[in-house]
Amino acid sequence: MSVIPEKYEYQFVCPLPNGFHARPASRFEQLVCNFASRVSVQNLSNGKIANARSILSLVSADIKQGDECVLKVVGDDCNVAYQELVRFVREELPTCDEALPQVDESRQETFVPHVLRVAGVEIVPGKTVVSGFGRGRVVFVKSLACPVELDDSEVVDVQAELQKVDEAIEKQQSDLKVKLGAGGMSTMERDVFKAHLSIANDVELIEKIHSLIEEKGLCAGKAILESFSCFSDILGKAESVLIRERVVDLRDVCSQLLTQIYGSTANDHIVLTEPSVCVADDLTPSQFINLDKSLLSALILTQVGSTSHTVILARSFGIPTLTGICNIDGHLAAGQEVVVDANYGFLLTDINDQVERFYHRRQRHHDLQQEQINAYRDRPAQTYDGKRLEVMANVATAGEVKAAMESGAEGVGLFRTEMLFLSRDHAPSEQEQFHEYKTAAEFAAGRPVIIRTFDIGGDKTVNYMQTAAEDNPVLGCRGVRVYKQYEDLLEDQLRAILRASAFGHVKIMIPMVTCIEEVQYVRSVLQKVQSKLDAASIAYDADISLGIMVEVPSVAFFIPQLAEVIDFLSIGTNDLTQYFLAVDRCNGQVSSLYQSRHPGLLGIIRKIIDDAHQHGLWVGMCGEMAGQVECLPLLLGAGIDEVSVSIPYVNEVKAGCCEYDSTQCRGLLQQAIEAKTPAQVDAILLGCEHHGSDRSVIDVSLVDLEADCVSKQEVIQYVTDRLCLNGRTRNCRGLEDDFWKRESVYSTGLGYGFAVPHCKTPHIRANSICVLRLREPIEWDSIDSKPVKIVIAMTIRDVQDAGTVHMQIFSKLARSIMHEDFRRHLETIKNCDEVVAYLHQKLELGCE
Repeated sequence: MSVIPEKYEYQFVCPLPNGFHARPASRFEQLVCNFASRVSVQNLSNGKIANARSILSLVSADIKQGDECVLKVVGDDCNVAYQELVRFVREELPTCDEALPQVDESRQETFVPHVLRVAGVEIVPGKTVVSGFGRGRVVFVKSLACPVELDDSEVVDVQAELQKVDEAIEKQQSDLKVKLGAGGMSTMERDVFKAHLSIANDVELIEKIHSLIEEKGLCAGKAILESFSCFSDILGKAESVLIRERVVDLRDVCSQLLTQIYGSTANDHIVLTEPSVCVADDLTPSQFINLDKSLLSALILTQVGSTSHTVILARSFGIPTLTGICNIDGHLAAGQEVVVDANYGFLLTDINDQVERFYHRRQRHHDLQQEQINAYRDRPAQTYDGKRLEVMANVATAGEVKAAMESGAEGVGLFRTEMLFLSRDHAPSEQEQFHEYKTAAEFAAGRPVIIRTFDIGGDKTVNYMQTAAEDNPVLGCRGVRVYKQYEDLLEDQLRAILRASAFGHVKIMIPMVTCIEEVQYVRSVLQKVQSKLDAASIAYDADISLGIMVEVPSVAFFIPQLAEVIDFLSIGTNDLTQYFLAVDRCNGQVSSLYQSRHPGLLGIIRKIIDDAHQHGLWVGMCGEMAGQVECLPLLLGAGIDEVSVSIPYVNEVKAGCCEYDSTQCRGLLQQAIEAKTPAQVDAILLGCEHHGSDRSVIDVSLVDLEADCVSKQEVIQYVTDRLCLNGRTRNCRGLEDDFWKRESVYSTGLGYGFAVPHCKTPHIRANSICVLRLREPIEWDSIDSKPVKIVIAMTIRDVQDAGTVHMQIFSKLARSIMHEDFRRHLETIKNCDEVVAYLHQKLELGCE
């Protein structure tokens, strides 16, 4: 009898932030199935031992981040299996779990807008897991149930029942493989189906169903239901919320098995015929995918959390979703029309005139905002003083390039080519890559397409590139560091890129550069490929630009030397930030230290740009910071030439750019760099000057002589929306709350049919007066008890040098309202321009 050497036991600590749940367990189980050896994983924190060939067993071990585990391998091929599994645990396991949607727990206290507080309707609080709001009729979706035709009293034919189960499993696996092989599926959908395929093929689930039929004489359906109950009980006792939520995936698979055996039920394919709000305890991913998204207005899920696969899918489709509503049956009836407001976190079960008006305004406000942003689609991004900023898009496929160009992007600042290399058994061929890059160049129609060479390693690994195990792969062999080992792959890619460059304006960018030798090596390979293309008379752009990603902080200190061998730089702020600050942003224990507005980080970004410009290099930026509109004045102050952002943010960045003066932004950046903390930087940004800070206190866009408001609450909401659309605030909720804080102290109804709601607030970007003449007078608790016909709303910036501007204007207004000629003039004035001119004269308004 052979003795298994000690080396076939490997102890490790679970690195997964969400624990060993279905998706990573599925990948591990698939790898284990390549070997004959028995493989187990023991969770030392609770003593549970998992059969690694069973995804359910692995998940049931309740392995959380930080748990110590032991991998054991026993069998004829244990040596090979051990080596490969240890490699997986060390290199791939830390990276095979996608980041899950983040739910801001600090904002989970339900906020009810003031208009709805007085609407006299039932407001049921919930927990937002996908934001947005939707309206529709209630459709209840029931959970997994026993087919009605099953009869416990019947004596079953064991072999016949076993055959039913085996055929159903085989058919289900076949259906899932067909779905996985089809196109048009998101990465998240694909990952969910892969996990379901592993569950459908789970050895312990199949053994449990078989044993219940053979030993208890149960029919196939009863055996499936009892097996589901057994494993769901195990999963439901897990400490990890995410693992408890995998019960829904098990329910999905078992439901599909029942459907294969007994045919469809009403809940298998829910047909929506009108805008609908689907209500379920635990809607399964398959049920969600089969719903008509054009008619699915919102979801209410009573027994799932933010980490369930159904919620993750809902987020990817933008379906507003609430959870955490107790006693849902007591609030809703099938066919009832409701509103799910997942922006504020509640369900409205009644829709009266006030509710109708509120959501009509919210939709109108949203549409107008989108119109304003989309108006920049065909405009260049330019500061108020004429400084140009190129705004490009980040993409991962050629198809996204078309969408980016249609959305107003001025090119592609980052084409992530590694997406072509992931989730496959072999590297993409040169021809396959050429077709993708050529299509991208053609879609861009002469605009630049910056193609990043494959960035494999670290958090992105592939099976066909056998790199050595590393203790810290993110700081190890990744990006350009793997190219010498896989020079054939690099040559294929460079050849494909060069061939595609004949069809558009293509550039090449190298990831993870640390030293000049790496650039020199890639350039030498590029020149070798160019020589081969010349010999074969294949066309390409002989002047193609070669640049680098700036992700490693050391690059900032030898840009003059790099300028001799590169044509441009692009700052990758995601990695630069975590490397510069030594913070793993995926580690919840230290992620609060990951600060894109850290004064030190801002200093190194300015140094990179200054040094590059001094040596004639163009500088772009393609990390998350590039798409954060609040960071725009810092980037403009640093003199960035280009930002590359996710497609939805292209026009928002363009619109934001025109609000700033680049000279003032340089001063602002200097203040930020000299700040002591990121919080101080945020305060500097909140009080920064921009185009409009010095604009007139009132203009015609802030005047409405036919305002359709029927209450004080609607007036304040309308004023806030007007100021937002006028670019004077970016925080409507904060501004509205500041109005009400003042209103709660005393009524601003000054009498004579006039109200002057006002506040001094950090949420306004320019001192502003908004004038409304209402169609019908409204109650305001005025000092003379008369209804209000004219509203003059005033907001003053709460900044250090604001002085007494607030009270000066308010006093002038109060005195003016005492005079009948002033009141009568505003009551009878014909157009908005006259209102603006009149108030400027009477209140002595300038550019405050």
